Amino acid sequence: MSSQPPRHAYKKADQPHLDIPNVLDREFDVKEPNQVWTGDITYNIWTGARWAYLAVVIDLYARKPVGWALSLSPNTELVKKALTMAYESRGEPQNILFHSDQGCQYTSRAFRQMLWRYRMTLSLSRRGNCWDNAPTERFFRSLKTEWIPEIGYPDVAAAKRSVTDYMIGYYSRLRPHKHNDRLPPNLAEKNYWNAQSSVAKKRLFDVSCGFGFIQHAPHGAADQVDHRNEIAFVSVAASARSGSLKEAVHAFQTCVRQA
Repeated sequence: MSSQPPRHAYKKADQPHLDIPNVLDREFDVKEPNQVWTGDITYNIWTGARWAYLAVVIDLYARKPVGWALSLSPNTELVKKALTMAYESRGEPQNILFHSDQGCQYTSRAFRQMLWRYRMTLSLSRRGNCWDNAPTERFFRSLKTEWIPEIGYPDVAAAKRSVTDYMIGYYSRLRPHKHNDRLPPNLAEKNYWNAQSSVAKKRLFDVSCGFGFIQHAPHGAADQVDHRNEIAFVSVAASARSGSLKEAVHAFQTCVRQA
């Protein structure tokens, strides 16, 4: 069982960023993966001769680290690499809300352009208020207290291997998380997708039954279809009656995706 660090006070501030608002506004509980990601940088990772900087991207649904990058320079390229890893590893999702503090790396034009290309919306914490990005701050505290040796690492390569082992191995697969009802992030996400799959399969059965009913029923009989499936059946029925199997299959698949 992992140790939990004690609570500590954060400096508070109420001044919002003039250009980019705090869209997240501490709404840390999200309903599904790939809705809200948070990012931040930590610096105190000793690598034998110099401090290294770690940028991370967290999916708030299960508090899972989905992207990270480690470098000797805390520049914009560092946070771009972490975001690119998250974007590619999660299947290039769109309409993500990405939240961070007001660090110059995250407010830079290059980073904001990357968010625009990825179809993401940027949200920024209020100036000097770490509580606005509390889940990411908590992740860094766990990493430092549970995993990183007090004397650091002999070199950058060793630090990268160790941090990756923590992200992929221990934290995501094994470490219980209070937010997930004591489940590790991977299992929490797996349970979500399994539940979604069960709903989709039921919907698939309902739609397929309705598809067969409407295809062979006379006009007007479609009114007998359960109202829950009415909208889904309309496009399928229209295609089926027109005699276009290809269009009917496409409409059917669209209904399933929208279930």
